[in-house]
Amino acid sequence: MSEVRFIHSADFHLDAAGQDDDGLVFLRRQALTQVVDRCTATGAQLLFLAGDLWDQEAVRRETLTFIRKELARVPKVRIFIAPGNHDAWGHNKTWTQEGWSDNVHIFSDFSFVELPQYKVRVYGAGFTSRWSASSLLPENLSLDPQWINVLVMHGEVGAPSDYNPMPWERLVLFDYCALGHRHEYELLAPPAKGGYPGSAAVTSFRDSSLKGCLQGVFREGTVHTDFYPLHGPLLQEMSLPLRGDESLDTLEAAIVNLQQSSFGYLTLRLTGRIAKRPPIEELTRRLQNPMLRLLDETREQRDYESLAKENSLRGIYTRRLLASEDPLAQEALEAGLDALEGEWLP
Repeated sequence: MSEVRFIHSADFHLDAAGQDDDGLVFLRRQALTQVVDRCTATGAQLLFLAGDLWDQEAVRRETLTFIRKELARVPKVRIFIAPGNHDAWGHNKTWTQEGWSDNVHIFSDFSFVELPQYKVRVYGAGFTSRWSASSLLPENLSLDPQWINVLVMHGEVGAPSDYNPMPWERLVLFDYCALGHRHEYELLAPPAKGGYPGSAAVTSFRDSSLKGCLQGVFREGTVHTDFYPLHGPLLQEMSLPLRGDESLDTLEAAIVNLQQSSFGYLTLRLTGRIAKRPPIEELTRRLQNPMLRLLDETREQRDYESLAKENSLRGIYTRRLLASEDPLAQEALEAGLDALEGEWLP
């Protein structure tokens, strides 16, 4: 093939701590959607995702479903993922679970995938824990110059590091290095080729730093890349946690306050465990704002008294937290019960 096009992205950090509070779920997810859309727009045959798709050892079931659906939208694009220190292979069983589309390859130990139709070999390795003081790049690499040799990896270049130190003299052997970990756009110094696209997603609604991905093409023995900025959304999504005892006037005032700090079209998710569903239709009628959409995502309030009587791990956990005088006990109780009831995947 005369040319092979690719997209290179990394560091989405989905499910990052605190993002529910200020609506970052939507912004971070939209970044992945834009990257996948960019594959279609450029006619890319390859997509390199260099780690930290999600931020914590556990990932929400709905987040994993979202990632898989997005990557499955481009079945003709070969996708290569090298798990990073946040979504490391070793503590994320989700990498090995069924449900990934056939076009996705996830690296664990250092290996390569051969794509004869493109004359490309894609090398990579994934983190197996939060840290890796030794390099995931083996010594004495021997690469066939008859192939286009690509590296997909998460880590730090050069100096000693707890995050997979990658010796520069090994990186120069590759025709392109699709790296992740650094959150700022940065190219490798010549003669090495490739670099870091930076974090694909914003960290807050006030984050004005440049976000984007690298798009490139292998052509006649050379590689050309350019940085493509991912534009911020005209849509915004936020959450409003409810206690269940708010009056209609109080709810209306809280929503109006959130609207004043938003831009564009606002989707507001009402969350929390409450005894009675919020009056969505009445609130919508009173607010009369065509740029606002209210979603009821509240759940039924838990009966702690009944849970505490259970002869189970959930019952033991509930009894201990109810008896605790720690001011964070209630929050810990809800989070723990969510985990026990399957809201989080290990």
